[in-house]
Amino acid sequence: MAKNAIFQHFSDPVVSLFQSAAAAVDARERTGTPAAPSLATLPPVDHAAPMLQATAGAARALTGDQDVLGTVDVCAQAYLKLAIARARGDEAAIAAAQEALPPFGICDKKWSETLVEFLLHYGLVKHG
Repeated sequence: MAKNAIFQHFSDPVVSLFQSAAAAVDARERTGTPAAPSLATLPPVDHAAPMLQATAGAARALTGDQDVLGTVDVCAQAYLKLAIARARGDEAAIAAAQEALPPFGICDKKWSETLVEFLLHYGLVKHG
């Protein structure tokens, strides 16, 4: 993937917030900080990062615009589906999404961190 990859916008606010959560987790990993860096020290978003590319691919796959290809794509799609189900409060979809998560050890722990980041921010946005 080219270093200057173009950010893909999705009009769905839940998908957009999940993208932001993935970007925050990626930034923490690139800066080596355990918590979110301050706005003053936040590095530019690397849209070419595999995690962000997989997130965009997962969103495209959910809309039928692309097939899911590799493990990182499968993980991105599984966690995005869970995030959407949690945002909607759909208990049946939450259970189905949790059941569909790939077996432990296949997905990088950054995906579960992204879900936590998403849920924290979604709660703020929803009630803000």
